[in-house]
Amino acid sequence: MQSDQLNSWDFSYLKNKLSSYNQATVDISQFFEITAKTFEKFNFDIRPLNITYDIFPRKNKSEWGYHFKIAPGKDSRVLANVSNKFSDYWVLMHETGHGAHFMGLHTEESILNRGVSGIVAEGFANFMGNQVFSREFLNEVFPAADAENAFKQFKQVAKVNGLQEFGSIARTLFDQELYQKPVSSLEDINELFYSVEKNILGAATDSEPAWGQLIHHTSHPIYLHNYFLGDVMCENMKKVFAKHNMGLTAKESAFEFGTYWKEKVLAPSGRLPFLDLYEKVCEEKLSIGNYLDKALA
Repeated sequence: MQSDQLNSWDFSYLKNKLSSYNQATVDISQFFEITAKTFEKFNFDIRPLNITYDIFPRKNKSEWGYHFKIAPGKDSRVLANVSNKFSDYWVLMHETGHGAHFMGLHTEESILNRGVSGIVAEGFANFMGNQVFSREFLNEVFPAADAENAFKQFKQVAKVNGLQEFGSIARTLFDQELYQKPVSSLEDINELFYSVEKNILGAATDSEPAWGQLIHHTSHPIYLHNYFLGDVMCENMKKVFAKHNMGLTAKESAFEFGTYWKEKVLAPSGRLPFLDLYEKVCEEKLSIGNYLDKALA
């Protein structure tokens, strides 16, 4: 069926067309060394942390990537399915971000550890995941000429990402509405999707809505907002950090920004309500307006 709507797989297709490197075959056997070096750049030493990785596919294993905090500060697990594609690095960096976060929690603060904001957790994990698109990371994975070409291509992919932001808002609100409104059939769910999409995007999709490809609705209900708001927080943190840290070299800036994450955001994330924490580290009340303006620029 022909449609002028863009679905999630259409964006994946566009990104892979803009950058062939995303699905390039790579040797991922040294992923931990490359990952550890990147985290070290941001003042996180993951080498001594008790993070166990289960990354090879096998029969009946979940196809998704997860981080499991068995015991904050003591025991952390990462599950993934490595296919030796460059895109696997993003998953491993993201999930390791969760590991570094939760292994940094104080073991005796069990009640506070239960209050860690999912928005903070996903914001930091996405930030670390996105480091795979940096020149430094790409140079660790590809030969020099390919690394520079990959960097340029991923800059173009970033522009496509901006087109998805309004769709992310609609998807997030649908995720929340799905568990607040009574539904008794597939038609009820589809109608709810149409309603949210029309309110946010001004028009509803003209075909069967694509919502069932996301496992989050059943495995992590009312969770998608964590990714979106985590990115909003991170982008505004970057602006605040740059304002107060003019003149730092690139190396110093990365180290200090990681320290900023560690001391000002991750450490108190179980002590403060998210909106209070956001206002403290971003020096403004939560608003997605500036974030969307930048994404769509």
